Amino acid sequence: MSSNDLIDFYKERFDRTDAKLDRITDVLETMTLRLSSLEQKVAFIGTDIARIGARLDGFEKRLQRVEKRLDLIDA
Repeated sequence: MSSNDLIDFYKERFDRTDAKLDRITDVLETMTLRLSSLEQKVAFIGTDIARIGARLDGFEKRLQRVEKRLDLIDA
């Protein structure tokens, strides 16, 4: 094998490795974007759950007042 053949061989191997690295980088960037989107959605869900909990507390208080007015529970 001549030195030019060896150089060509290694150049081809490095080109393949570089192409694989580019594909891995693209996949990683895509996964990072998707994970960020997922994190935002989870945060919104947490906020929604907190709002629902607050609303349920308000409904519970209103229900207790109505029950008290109708003498359904002890004062």
